[in-house]
Amino acid sequence: MTTGPVLVADGIGYSNKELIMRSCTEDGLVLRPSKAMTAMDFSLIEEAFGRTTVDFPRRSEVWGTYSHVGSDWWFHVLAADLQEPVELKLSDVLRMAPASEPVRHWGDAAMLAYSISPLDFRLQNLRIFKFGPGGDPTMDVVSLPMKGRLNFDLFHYARVYPNGWAILGELSKWVPTSPDRVVSISWDQTSVAVTVKGSQGEVVRITFANVSGANTVVESRSCQIGPSLRCTVHTCGAAPVKH
Repeated sequence: MTTGPVLVADGIGYSNKELIMRSCTEDGLVLRPSKAMTAMDFSLIEEAFGRTTVDFPRRSEVWGTYSHVGSDWWFHVLAADLQEPVELKLSDVLRMAPASEPVRHWGDAAMLAYSISPLDFRLQNLRIFKFGPGGDPTMDVVSLPMKGRLNFDLFHYARVYPNGWAILGELSKWVPTSPDRVVSISWDQTSVAVTVKGSQGEVVRITFANVSGANTVVESRSCQIGPSLRCTVHTCGAAPVKH
């Protein structure tokens, strides 16, 4: 999330491969967002003008960044050591994009916020919140309870395409839609296709959500990287393509 160098510094025999691989591809390329994660504006305002205690400064650690691929954006928010309950507003999330970008005005579009347990990354623990058309028109916030210093949540935000599909990405990674992984995206009236890159032989698993019906449908599809170091995965049962 920092976009800086990453070093595995565990003692010999104490490295956890599964945990390490959440940060990178099979050949060790770190999967970064488009910019370094920084404290979100509202948390800095809380520190400057909020209540103070003997443990001043009193600030919940709510940090954010984004991944930008072509005309598509995803936002990533880390919430830890929450001093009090926090309402994570969609408007605050979108404000992380550069001021000149139209994505800052996506508040009226259909979007998803989603989070998977950072302890085990199991798909059955996936939580999804719908905003805008198809969601609760009175709600644009995710409510987070107080948390101790050793507990944290990682939320991601994705747009919903007009066909009802949203790309949740590679949920086994800290940054599931890194531009170091996602090459391009295409969609039509019924499906979405994602082209990804990696090392030859690597299997990449992408998760999608469809919110066009009464219930949200989540599906994961895999493709294997070919000699061109690319492959494409589709929704709606289309076969993956190895390049």
